[in-house]
Amino acid sequence: MIDLFPTLNYLPPWMAKWKRDALVWHQHESEMFEGFHAGVAEEMAEGRAQPSFVTSLIETRGRNGLTDKEAAWLAGIMFSAGAETTTASVSFFLIAMIHYPDVMRKAQAQIDAVVGRERVPTFADRPHLP
Repeated sequence: MIDLFPTLNYLPPWMAKWKRDALVWHQHESEMFEGFHAGVAEEMAEGRAQPSFVTSLIETRGRNGLTDKEAAWLAGIMFSAGAETTTASVSFFLIAMIHYPDVMRKAQAQIDAVVGRERVPTFADRPHLP
């Protein structure tokens, strides 16, 4: 709508429900992302944090020039993007396997011939798989 009528973008929030809704969503997501960020900072202070993108952002805070909120949003958006693409990929794979059960059985037989049923495949098995 804004793309068709750019002047709508200049309406104050009290006249534009989508702006009020966006502010609420922004507040909710900020609280979530900043909470995750603060949790990692707390783990770092206690010496329990595993190396991660967030720990590197916190460690390089002075060099990267990001506020805590900006760093939290950067990490949160990257996590969200990865989660969404992973979810989509798994969903499409499951749909394909439901629609083509013969392909699923053939793939399972090929994996079983190389790996067996006692363990899950690893990257070391890849050269032996078709």
